Amino acid sequence: MSAARHASLFAFLLKAHLRGKQEETADVVRAMLPPADAEFILLQRKLPVAVMTKLRQGFQQLADRGLLTTAEEISLDRTIEKLDHALMTCDRICASPIPPLYTSHTTRLLMFYLAFLPLALHKSSLRGFVTFLVSSVVGYTMLGLDEISHILEQPFRVMPLLQLSKYSMLDVGDAMVFQPPSIEKSLSQLGGEPVLVQDSQHGNGTNPTYW
Repeated sequence: MSAARHASLFAFLLKAHLRGKQEETADVVRAMLPPADAEFILLQRKLPVAVMTKLRQGFQQLADRGLLTTAEEISLDRTIEKLDHALMTCDRICASPIPPLYTSHTTRLLMFYLAFLPLALHKSSLRGFVTFLVSSVVGYTMLGLDEISHILEQPFRVMPLLQLSKYSMLDVGDAMVFQPPSIEKSLSQLGGEPVLVQDSQHGNGTNPTYW
C-alpha cells in the first residue's frame, strides 16, 4: 500500500515540478504519506525523483525479504525507469524553447509584412474598405498564430495537468482496490450467464475508500 501511495503521487508531483509550483504540494504529500516519508520528499530538489527513490527503496526491501522473485524485481525496476524517462522527456521539453533570436526575428518579419500589406492591396485596385477589411483579418490571424507559437514553447502551462494527475491517482487506486474475479469462479460460469463476482474483501461494488 505504501508503494501505491507513492506511485499515485508521481503524476501530481510531476505536474507541480513542470509548472514550478512544488511548494503547493506539501499538504497533499503530508496527507498521503507517513510523516517521515513526506518530510524526506518535500526536502528534495525534484519531488518526482524523490518518489522514485522511495519506490526503489521499498522494492529493494521486499526483494531482500524474499517477497519478490528476480523477474518481478526486474519488471518493477523497468517500470520505475519508464517513470524516470517520462520525467526526463518533460524536462527536455521545458529546457528546449525556441531560441529568442529566432522568435524576435520572425516577429519583426511579421510586423513588416502586416505594415506593407495595406499598400500592396491598395495598389491592386481594391477599394479602401476592402483593403482595411482584408488587412484586419490577415493581421488578426497572423498575430494569433504568433501568440500560439509562444504558448507552445511552454505547453505544460496550458495543458490540463491537474485533471490528468487526478485520473492517474484514481487509476492507481482502482488497480489496488478493484480486483477481477478469480479464474476458478470465471471458469465455473462458462456454461451460464456471465456474472461479475465481487470479492468479499472489496465490499459490494460501491466506490471504496482508496487510502
